[in-house]
Amino acid sequence: MNAHLSDRIRPAAVAGTFYPGRPDRLSAAIQKYLADAPLIVDAHVALRGLVVPHAGYPYSGPVAGVAYKQIVGRKYATVVLLGPSHYAYFEGAAIPDVDAFQTPLGEVPLSNKAAILAQHPPFAFDPPARVRPPGGWGAYAAGATPHTYEHSLEVQLPFLQSVLSDFEIVPIVFGKVDPREAAEALATILDDQTLLVVSTDLSHYQPYRRACDVDRRTLDAIVSFDFDYLEGLRYEPELSPCGSTGVLVALHLARAYQWEPVLLDYRNSGDTSGDRSAVVGYGAVAFCGGVAPRKLEAEEEIERTDADASAEKKTDITASETVESHSGQLAHLPNLTAEEKRFLLDLAWATLRRFVQDGRLPVIDSKAVPPRLREPWACFVTLRRRGALRGCIGTLTADQPLYLAVMENARNAARDPRFLPLEDWELADLTVEISVLSQPQLLEYKTPEELLQKLRPGVDGVIFQWRGARATFLPQVWEELPDPEEFLDRLCQKAGLPSKTWRQPDAKIWVYQVEKFGEVAHGAG
Repeated sequence: MNAHLSDRIRPAAVAGTFYPGRPDRLSAAIQKYLADAPLIVDAHVALRGLVVPHAGYPYSGPVAGVAYKQIVGRKYATVVLLGPSHYAYFEGAAIPDVDAFQTPLGEVPLSNKAAILAQHPPFAFDPPARVRPPGGWGAYAAGATPHTYEHSLEVQLPFLQSVLSDFEIVPIVFGKVDPREAAEALATILDDQTLLVVSTDLSHYQPYRRACDVDRRTLDAIVSFDFDYLEGLRYEPELSPCGSTGVLVALHLARAYQWEPVLLDYRNSGDTSGDRSAVVGYGAVAFCGGVAPRKLEAEEEIERTDADASAEKKTDITASETVESHSGQLAHLPNLTAEEKRFLLDLAWATLRRFVQDGRLPVIDSKAVPPRLREPWACFVTLRRRGALRGCIGTLTADQPLYLAVMENARNAARDPRFLPLEDWELADLTVEISVLSQPQLLEYKTPEELLQKLRPGVDGVIFQWRGARATFLPQVWEELPDPEEFLDRLCQKAGLPSKTWRQPDAKIWVYQVEKFGEVAHGAG
């Protein structure tokens, strides 16, 4: 990562102060920290995130070494960095409008996921901020952003450059935000190839024994998901982690996706410097196991705005017909009977009720399942509450029996990463819709204009793919986006690409049809 990427580089701000400025000395220091650190997390266990301190390396480097030792030999395409603001005052979560960060070890590029995340409040590129330079308590620095002087993220980069290769970053500095809202938005860019790094120190300038007691209680709260204790600490800044917002965001994600917090190390500056009169605490935590949010294939439907939808309180099991495909053949759909639809809807509701109890799937005797529902079909499950989208998850390939796919997608829709997990009090106002998909067909066309002519609003679900990016809209989305060009524009944006990417000559479009049925307000029973 030593090649120069562009002129839009955030230069190193604390090289030579928080860590060595010479590449050879920096590398030597990091390698010693890593060599002295134990390996605690088994290599076969998925590692989703880390909590790492951010003081000067002579103070917190040994603890950071323990954290980063756990990812030696692992591969991540993206690292999302969450840090506090030490010099800027602002609302929201700041993403820097640059192409790369620089350290003495080279440049680290920003991921295109940064642009995707910036579309989801509270995240934004360089929000308005009042920024004081380090050590300066006079006038605010004109033209400075929350990232200009911030060290909490920068000090993580040399460690990451030493243990990973070919990775990109999404650097985030928190101002004033709601951690739950931030976690919900952040989940949209996480996947199995993404590492979450929370940068925080613990208590500040306490006597040694007092710091040990306070910090151990804080670390216990982190590994036991004690949100109340951690929220309360935010009003005691000398005892609270300075990166408490990032910690809370990570814990919301960990609770939603069953990540297990594992305490790796605790020390303070009294242990590393010898001065125990007023110390700063440093802890390392790993988040392990569970699932990655984007392991759930989310269908991002458009929220309905019809005011009458919230008043709808009737069962609506709709019949669907076999439709003609673009090849002139009849698209193969199961054409389920009313009894089969009733079985699947009851199964979806049973799954949702079990989910709000313990997050598991109900136990079903496969012999009691109608034979046709044991056949493999792709499907989506869509949840709405009072007309507003509450979750939509599905698969595009028929790789398991339909009844199992409905159960799995109902549970996954209840923990759709764009929302907080479903709770029991929401069931009374919930609408459940199941969409069974036909086999997608590659659409042949020569020009963008021909593509627009071949699409059938209200009939076709559309899968868009360009290089490594892919997204889909169910046919129901045509109700909100009836214009084919706008439909494709929004589909590209969903894939994290510019709106006109569907016009690229190497873009690919598949179409499919659905058999959909659903009902309203069944979940109160």
